[in-house]
Amino acid sequence: FGTWGALASEHITVSLNSLFQASVNALVPALLTVGVGVLGFGIRPRLTSVLAYAVLSWSFLIEIASSGLNFNHWILDTSALHQVALAPAVSPKWTTNVIILALTIVLCGLGALAFNRRDLASE
Repeated sequence: FGTWGALASEHITVSLNSLFQASVNALVPALLTVGVGVLGFGIRPRLTSVLAYAVLSWSFLIEIASSGLNFNHWILDTSALHQVALAPAVSPKWTTNVIILALTIVLCGLGALAFNRRDLASE
């Protein structure tokens, strides 16, 4: 609401609905990174930050390098940031977002299952 209010105060007309869709669209790669982190926490807790930052670093590396190099689309598709549409300038790719969210839910579920199977002792 703050962004919408700031835009309205500068007489920039962006609808609240399109701004909301753009913010949901931008959250999808962050949620995928969280899903990888939850899976890492369930399997090897000490590698949680390494795995989450690996996804983030790879995505930024591919996006930065692809501006100067001509990568195959298979390599570009491995970047979580490459999947984000530049909303509100263009409409979000909802099918891609739903697939990434489904993958995130699967990763979180596998991480929770792996965490429940770990041998933890209470003090």
